[in-house]
Amino acid sequence: MAMASLSFTQPPLCSYSSPPSPSPLLFDRRLPVASLIRKRSLSLPSCRVTWFPLPFPQTADEGSDSDSDSESGLASASEYLSEEFGGHGVSFKSVGDTCHVAKMVLDNGSTAVLMLPHGLVVSYKVPMWHGERMETLRSFVVEGDAGEGVVRGGMFLDLAFEDEDGFSWRLNTKGWTIRDVRGDPGEFIEVELMNSNQAGMVDVKYVLTLCEQSLTAMVDVSNQRSTPLKMTGTVLSHLNICTPDGAYAVGLEGSNFYERRPVMSEHRINPDDDLKSSRRNSWQVNGKEEDVQEDLEGEETANYKQLTDEMSLIYTSAPRNFTIIDRGRRHSLILGRHGFDEYYVYSPGSRHEEYGNYAYVCVGPTAQLKPIMIGPKQIWEGAHRLSNPNL
Repeated sequence: MAMASLSFTQPPLCSYSSPPSPSPLLFDRRLPVASLIRKRSLSLPSCRVTWFPLPFPQTADEGSDSDSDSESGLASASEYLSEEFGGHGVSFKSVGDTCHVAKMVLDNGSTAVLMLPHGLVVSYKVPMWHGERMETLRSFVVEGDAGEGVVRGGMFLDLAFEDEDGFSWRLNTKGWTIRDVRGDPGEFIEVELMNSNQAGMVDVKYVLTLCEQSLTAMVDVSNQRSTPLKMTGTVLSHLNICTPDGAYAVGLEGSNFYERRPVMSEHRINPDDDLKSSRRNSWQVNGKEEDVQEDLEGEETANYKQLTDEMSLIYTSAPRNFTIIDRGRRHSLILGRHGFDEYYVYSPGSRHEEYGNYAYVCVGPTAQLKPIMIGPKQIWEGAHRLSNPNL
């Protein structure tokens, strides 16, 4: 297991040469939304859609019509978010009954859509050389067991923590709160979120930075405990492609890899064909291990690796940057990592409809084979970047 390094050069966010200079932090705006809401005596309604059950001010009188209460509260929530965190190129609006999204828009046409409290990026659109904009992330909504809408895909964090004293915590995917919004739509926009286990003394800061040619997810994990903390997990992105048959991973030649079961997570796209896969004996089915075989190990021999076949691989010696090319849409993305030693690559195979829900590949920096150790009272930093070279 690798000890976290605390002395390194922070990766550039908007370019490979120089990072942006963030605006001075406004400490009165960096409080979690939950804390601000408690000061305003806000109520917490239920949300039928699992994306974004935000608290909002209670503006209706007791005994009033419930539909009127919901509409009034929904408007108040949107107004509250806009008042506290609007501007800087970020706008807020409601989705469904009590759900909201934050939309980040740059002057050059780059946009990102963030759903809370999951911290789920459901859209990242980039300007292209031909003048149009292209969606780089695959996401869609499915019906849950209780009839609610559940988002699949996009980009999100899935981290788990434990120590030798028996403490364990999996990142609460519904526990993200906004701490700050900063930047300028002419240069860059940053949205800062926080997710904490107060009893376990673990804080996770998540900063999403949209630049003219990149989207970066920066992660800071603060271990306030007196014992070392072991972290596993990944920053996962579902890249939108025409079909895996026309997609290539470029730059992985010579990298060692292990074949592993697909990462199972609440928001991961999970094709029905996974249940019928010829590799099901070495993968998870419905979250349960069935006849797990030993990992298959190998070395990547192709510099242009075609992603036609169904695969679930963890690269242990991949370069810090490599490229995914989509020949069908004449588009490519450069993927970058920082702080993580491994890279996860998953393809559902090309048995699905072109441009359909399963026309994607799943990639992201990960810590699965080699957990990351964070020392007592230390902070670990990592990042996952999607760069657009198509302007």
